[in-house]
Amino acid sequence: QFSELDLLNVGLIRKADNYYDTFQSRIIFPLKNEDGYIVGFSGRIYNQDDRFSKYLNSSDNAIFNKGNILYNFSDAKTEIKKANFVYLFEGFMDVIALHKVGIDNTVAIMGTSLTDNQIRLIQSVTNTVVLSLDGDEAGIHATQKAIFLLNRYKFNTRVILLPDGLDPDDYLKKFGKDKLKQYYEKNSLSAIDYLYNIEKRKLNKGDVESKLAFKNSIFAILQEYNSIALNEIILKKLSEEIDVSIDSLLADFNKQPKKATIVTPEPPKRTGTADKAEQIRDRHLYYEQKLISMSLLSKRNCITIISALDNNFIDKDNYHIFLHLKDYYDQYEEFELELFTGRLSEIEKEKFNLILNPKFEFEGNIEELVQKVKDYVVAANEKSTGNLSDIEKLGKKIKRKSRTTTLQR
Repeated sequence: QFSELDLLNVGLIRKADNYYDTFQSRIIFPLKNEDGYIVGFSGRIYNQDDRFSKYLNSSDNAIFNKGNILYNFSDAKTEIKKANFVYLFEGFMDVIALHKVGIDNTVAIMGTSLTDNQIRLIQSVTNTVVLSLDGDEAGIHATQKAIFLLNRYKFNTRVILLPDGLDPDDYLKKFGKDKLKQYYEKNSLSAIDYLYNIEKRKLNKGDVESKLAFKNSIFAILQEYNSIALNEIILKKLSEEIDVSIDSLLADFNKQPKKATIVTPEPPKRTGTADKAEQIRDRHLYYEQKLISMSLLSKRNCITIISALDNNFIDKDNYHIFLHLKDYYDQYEEFELELFTGRLSEIEKEKFNLILNPKFEFEGNIEELVQKVKDYVVAANEKSTGNLSDIEKLGKKIKRKSRTTTLQR
């Protein structure tokens, strides 16, 4: 049996004057991890009420983190392997709509930005992703970010965009099962063509400034891909679009400053017998490295991160690297690798080099990373491990319950 404290810790109940059901008046969708165990829930409100969010997910806890979960992944793994690609959606209602028409190689990120951990799950079953996120501006921005992140992991990426801003459930209701299935089977676009077309929407061919802005946005995309053959294909297309010779475009492109290129460090792996305090410390160092990498992308990022962390560092060398970055940005607006590394000690250079890579650029959410760092600082400085032990026991208890439920099916 689970106690009230157990249910409170995993967010199934909340407390005001008395305990109450977190998901009251909602349709509940169980959320499974990659092994098929239920680790969280999502509730969709069924009585229209503008006072409440349409969807409510379990809060992050010892056994559930939304950034580590792909809705339907455990159930879809076999179909994904069979098809050798996966459809990636924004919400679970999209997955359900595709299931209704017999398409089952589908997963959803449940309204969050695509994360490195979610990508690693996909990587275990396929290297081809078809993105089908929402068609509004937020969805377009999320698609662009996902393309660049997937590209860093060398995925083959395509995109499907439904007409008129419809999502799969809307399209299904409007046109029926057969039309929805046909659309998804015949209307995917290469990621680079999608990115090109999105930027082209802003182009005014009668305006010189608009042409230059379009050119620069395409240059930025090509730098993400770092492919000579692709450069030639797209620059030829761009040449015809803005009526500028390929030679001129190529000359401009080759003048572009090389951006600092950054890789996400791998999270450290430890055995089950490793000391818990060391695991917490290693994980914190990992997030500190990720924040350093983001500070290289802009002065604004650096100032935001240092201010938000408020001296919450566990590694003195990482702390010193941040101080060097702050001093550097006091003098310069843009990051230049050679100018910066001259400020570092040999030990600092060794640590700094761990997050540099000649091919890739790291992207992430600053607010989430800062919060994770702060959480780990609190955990690392916790003098009593009683609370941590209780949470671990709760996680094991839930896993045992999940296994029992699975065996009883």
